Amino acid sequence: MLTPPRTTSGDTDAWLVLPRAHRVVLVVDVVESVRLMEQDEEDTITRWRAFVRSVERELLPQRGGRLVKSLGDGLMLEFERVLPAVQTALAMQQLAQTMNQGRAAERCMFLRMGVHAADVVVDERDIYGAGVNLAARLATLAGPGEVVVSAEVRDELVPEVDAEVEDMGSCYLKHLSQPLRTFRLQWAQRSGDSRQPPQVKIGRISVAVLPLVAQGGTAADATLAELFADEVISILCKSNQWQVISRLTTSRLAGRQYGPGDVGKLLGATYVLSGQMLRVGQRCRLWVELSAAQDERVMWGTSLSVTSQDLLDGGGDGPIARIAAEVGNQLIKGELSRASTSNLHNLEGQSVLLHAIAQMHRLSSAESDKARQALLYLCDRYPRSPEPRAWLAKWHFIQLAQGWSADARVDAERARSEVNRALEISPEHALSLAIAGQVSAFAFGDATGAEQSLAKAVSVNPNESLAWLFLSSVYANQGAGIEAVETATKARQLSPLDPLRYFYDIFAASAALAAGEYRHATELARASIRANRTHLPSYPILIVAQALGGCVDEARATARAFLEMRPKASVARYRRLHQARPALVATYCDALLAAGIPP
Repeated sequence: MLTPPRTTSGDTDAWLVLPRAHRVVLVVDVVESVRLMEQDEEDTITRWRAFVRSVERELLPQRGGRLVKSLGDGLMLEFERVLPAVQTALAMQQLAQTMNQGRAAERCMFLRMGVHAADVVVDERDIYGAGVNLAARLATLAGPGEVVVSAEVRDELVPEVDAEVEDMGSCYLKHLSQPLRTFRLQWAQRSGDSRQPPQVKIGRISVAVLPLVAQGGTAADATLAELFADEVISILCKSNQWQVISRLTTSRLAGRQYGPGDVGKLLGATYVLSGQMLRVGQRCRLWVELSAAQDERVMWGTSLSVTSQDLLDGGGDGPIARIAAEVGNQLIKGELSRASTSNLHNLEGQSVLLHAIAQMHRLSSAESDKARQALLYLCDRYPRSPEPRAWLAKWHFIQLAQGWSADARVDAERARSEVNRALEISPEHALSLAIAGQVSAFAFGDATGAEQSLAKAVSVNPNESLAWLFLSSVYANQGAGIEAVETATKARQLSPLDPLRYFYDIFAASAALAAGEYRHATELARASIRANRTHLPSYPILIVAQALGGCVDEARATARAFLEMRPKASVARYRRLHQARPALVATYCDALLAAGIPP
């Protein structure tokens, strides 16, 4: 008579508790095994044993699977996750094809397989349950050399990445009253793939932020690793200088052994941010690196220790925000370096445009001419894209603002002409609308037209940071200081990593000036000048902020530096060009006179 085993606690009923776990069951069956045995028993057995030995020694250790049982014409394997199970199934089919090479078709050994994920009963010898039976039923639907999976398995796969997936529809299986949705798998054709990566919109480089690989392996570790990716993506998305691959897309690549080159081909990414995380107690050690997808070159990397709370809190000015900021800097550096060492004709449009914008905002007459040539090249190369036209309009506007125009009226008209051409191509292109608003306000003094254009820009695209920035200036000139500060703040929040940060800072300084926040205006104007000392319109704003804030000596020192760069500067010229309300202009002119700017 059998006696139930005793537990350490002496409870003889505890052995009846069934140890359940979620597993992926892979059932393998040899097609026409009886016929093969009748043809040549010894050869069939030898080949099958060699196949099982290769599976057990080579394929399973690589993917963490367990051989539950081996029969004379089939196998049952179990895995903890779907992807290793499917990878093993496809690798087994490939192994079988290799072993069949050189044999006549009637002597080849073909396999059919079924894969299902379910809660099953697991012990050290076997696995049991309806999920096991279902995997075996799925194998009966497979033809020679095929793998058939359930919807539970298919839902965890990335089609065309993990495998080519074919929907077989709803199929009736033996002993099941309801049909089951099934799918057929094949190898994803990644090598020599004729598919082209998505076309990136001109003016955008693209970055894929992959979930960190959590070394701990717990659900909590995986969640923290995903939070890191979520926060970096949310910060990078606030800049309009690059395109960030969707989190829903990159999360599907978690656990896949893909290098930057693979990710670049699959997602059309120019750069890939990846890394690892190890959690010890309440602290996490992060290793992060940014790579160029084209040649898999590591451009930048760092390691740091953060608290779990840092990852939960996300943005602000914490470690994740600093990592995102450095990633943004490296993206810009990478593109500028590539553009500066290559012929325009050998570069993608976004690299050329980014380099042209950077050259234009360095405010050097020599580099400014190179920027214009690059923009004209892009207008010719992409005649149906509004962006190069919009930036060419901005180029002409900068000639006005810097005092470089041989004929101010000609540059003003050319700025308006180019932005109008951009809007003819795309009437609701938010960037073009934003630059049109700037040109209307500052080149033609049309505040009403400017406000209408900018309002339309933010309506079309609420995330167009330049539209909010230029709108803040319209409000500032109207004396609406509170509104000016609010819109300038929104612009800076939308593009916190913008390579033209000095530009955002000086508009924010102008808004603070209109709101009477003289100390804050001084800080912002100083930050702008530190970032770009050649941006001449920044100096009058700093001078006025210092003078109205009671720092007259500092205002005079700034005025002397400004006059060295622009000897012909005068209060009369400032009054003539400024578009603000007369009372506001009068206040600012008095401050400039007090600082020593000539009448």
